Amino acid sequence: MPKYFFVFLIFIFFITSCKLNKLYNQTVIDEQEFSSTIQFKKLASGHIVIPVFIGGNEYSFLLDTGTPNMVSKELAEELKLEHVYHQQYIDSQDNKLALSLSVIDEIVIGGVSFRNNATTIHNFDKSPPTIRCLNISGVVGANLMKSAIWTFDFERNTITIANAKKEFPEGEVLNFKTGYAGTPKVKVNINGVSDGKAYIDFGAKGFYKTSEKTLHKLCRDKNKHKCSITSGHGSIASGAFGYEKPDSSHIALVHSFSIGNESQVALKNQLITMSNHSEKLLGLDCFENFTTTINWPERKLILSEKAKPEEIDSYNSFGFRVIYREEKLYVGFIYNNSPATKAGLLLGDQIVKINEFNFDHSNEDKFCSFLNSKTLSTTNQIKLTLLRNGQPTDIVLEKKDLFEGTQSGEVN
Repeated sequence: MPKYFFVFLIFIFFITSCKLNKLYNQTVIDEQEFSSTIQFKKLASGHIVIPVFIGGNEYSFLLDTGTPNMVSKELAEELKLEHVYHQQYIDSQDNKLALSLSVIDEIVIGGVSFRNNATTIHNFDKSPPTIRCLNISGVVGANLMKSAIWTFDFERNTITIANAKKEFPEGEVLNFKTGYAGTPKVKVNINGVSDGKAYIDFGAKGFYKTSEKTLHKLCRDKNKHKCSITSGHGSIASGAFGYEKPDSSHIALVHSFSIGNESQVALKNQLITMSNHSEKLLGLDCFENFTTTINWPERKLILSEKAKPEEIDSYNSFGFRVIYREEKLYVGFIYNNSPATKAGLLLGDQIVKINEFNFDHSNEDKFCSFLNSKTLSTTNQIKLTLLRNGQPTDIVLEKKDLFEGTQSGEVN
């Protein structure tokens, strides 16, 4: 089943300036002709990590089309980067933070040399532990990537970087526009209704995330027979700077989903997430249905279907999400009418044990091991031990389809 621990990074800028625009548009590649294929590593979270070389040393960077370049505070100190600009940012969960910008003279990926790379500097200690569990030194972002053509083969776990489109597979060609720093944006239609433009965000692990306003126009009235909905409350995702603030969130199973000005690429029966956050994000799960080429110089997205796309007919879940704060694990989100609610789980319940994972006297390494085990997504039964009023309480949960028992268009 798709994972809906959805968003990693996307930045929106409060204040723009000529200097900032110039910084994010100065990356260049000296080679006239180049083509290089590299292997990428897919983390347990589903994110893409690639090797990059700076000053002859190798580092692990997340690859994310939805954000500018970023390096950790530690790497910035190691590279002795000078701070040249300061800017306030907002992450995908509306958390705000002021960051410094610098310029890395050269970043080498697969032997291709990218020069004059503007990058933000971020102290990952200020990120939620879900981000630190990725164990990365930085992020390769859209402002670097837009200097070339990138093809992602998700069957072979390879990326080809080139400057000649003849190198790439044929497929459906879609036009895109770019947002700030080069993040691509394409038109989206759901159940035959336009949902406007969405960012292509490879830092978002999930299929599609949109605003709660979309719920009313897509799954109500004349369209209500075209989707099933389950809802809940709490914090379902994390951004670069913190967890989502507790709020309502919905997952809908929609009959049709298409991308492009003329709905050129269509998929059937997909899960989408809706919340009060305004940004619309096309996540990695969507593009894993294709060999995906992003041709930044010509603003073309090329999708070559690799196999029949997966169609979803249910959403099997225990009905809760976890958050980790101050070396303790808590229930962070609960779906309505789910195994979790029927068993009496409450938002904020402290969890001291999930199966063999003991979180009494825990630390962040244990939490990361739990995340990497994918216990909540790969098992059908779990045993929880909660701590209430100082007393342990054991609960056994079995997964169920959260759409079961609901009519199309009805919010569970």
